[in-house]
Amino acid sequence: MKSKYYLILSCFLLVGCSSLILNIITPNDVNNSLKVMKKGNQEVIYLPMVHVAKPEFFSQVKKIIDSLKNNGYIVYYEGIKLDKKYYKHDLDSINKQELEILLMKFRKMTGGFRATDLTSKNNKSLPKYYKKEKYISQSNQNLGIDSLDIHTDATLTELINAQEKKEGKIMLSKCDFNTGFYDKYKCETVNNYYALNSYRDSIVASKVLNQNNQKSLIVFGKKHWYGIWPYFRDTGYKLVEK
Repeated sequence: MKSKYYLILSCFLLVGCSSLILNIITPNDVNNSLKVMKKGNQEVIYLPMVHVAKPEFFSQVKKIIDSLKNNGYIVYYEGIKLDKKYYKHDLDSINKQELEILLMKFRKMTGGFRATDLTSKNNKSLPKYYKKEKYISQSNQNLGIDSLDIHTDATLTELINAQEKKEGKIMLSKCDFNTGFYDKYKCETVNNYYALNSYRDSIVASKVLNQNNQKSLIVFGKKHWYGIWPYFRDTGYKLVEK
């Protein structure tokens, strides 16, 4: 099971997705879904993502990202990542146990195991509608995200710490310990809105505002827009027509 832990390294939370049918929530024209914010000579474009879609959707997104990067936009993108000490494939027993607990707590927040391939039929912990034929998961590769772009999100440890500071310690039950990560998850979950939304929204907004670039592109889950936009609005940005 240890090798499966590393699937979360490029994990993208499905905060922007809901139980609505995927082809309803996925924009037909990604260009029309862009949000453009301006303040003086500064422009920030928000590209709202759904994280499971047809390949054509991600092709549209990649073209937009490539085009904006070629025009000097700095890219900020989401994704909960493991802390660096967990990157090794041969973990000592202490770090292995720590990682298992973190992943169980994360699962208790999200109600399923969020691995790289969200459409995997082997992952019974996620809803069936993630596994629709011809749908694939978002990845850095299919978006054209590279090492020059800026990862702007929490680590797994930071996320859990934020959750427990706000909502209290996440208490794992016998159900959590007895349920495999890829098995159907029937254990009790916890209130997660602050950590998965408000906390992460503050991270990306603060990062972009503090770096003060002339051209910025935020690639983040669709639902996060409603938490991120007020930070820019309150510092003088205006929402404008493309």
